[in-house]
Amino acid sequence: LVSAPPLYVRRFADFATGVVFVLGYSTYFFELAGFADSNAFKLGLGGTGVGVCAILYLLVSWLTFSW
Repeated sequence: LVSAPPLYVRRFADFATGVVFVLGYSTYFFELAGFADSNAFKLGLGGTGVGVCAILYLLVSWLTFSW
């Protein structure tokens, strides 16, 4: 039998796949919502920055609390 991965691995996978989906389609969503192309790009870029910071924070917190 193959054991299931630890809970923190599954949580990270859930978090990372959700972030990738949202970041990948945010600019398109903003364009559909009526923003100008340049503003949609700026909002998407800002959202990408927030998502990257969230992933880095998650990794640092796991390393910090696992010791």
